[in-house]
Amino acid sequence: MREASRACGFEVDLTRLHDYFAKMPERRLVKPMYVADAGTSEGGLHKNLLFLALSGYDVDEVTYAVRDDGTKVGNMQMLFTHRMHMLAYTCEHLFVVTNDGVYAPVMKDLKLDGKRFSIISTVKDGIVSRTLRDIADFIEIARLKDHIAVR
Repeated sequence: MREASRACGFEVDLTRLHDYFAKMPERRLVKPMYVADAGTSEGGLHKNLLFLALSGYDVDEVTYAVRDDGTKVGNMQMLFTHRMHMLAYTCEHLFVVTNDGVYAPVMKDLKLDGKRFSIISTVKDGIVSRTLRDIADFIEIARLKDHIAVR
């Protein structure tokens, strides 16, 4: 989300993002979820995760193991897949803020079960995966700027 909003010239206020979706009359916000790489220190991540948890987000930090060759091996994709399947029991339409096409397979599977996805990202600078745009409704993050940007 940070990469997409910065490409559009603004920072996202996560409280405003939460409130924007929570107040939409035609939608019921079940539980916002935020998954983060616990190994990153960008922007005081742990302080931000605590703030999100206190603001109603379901926060998951994903830890990584490092192989001998230096590559990171984590469970973010597995966690996301598990969470999407759990949410699919109670939701017909899921909104996902991501750029990463690695999540496309679970979305494809759940679409076969009649679930609908909307991806919030940007096409600027080729940030969002083409695969995601092909399988989900696409919402350009710049269109939400007035509702979700830091003031």
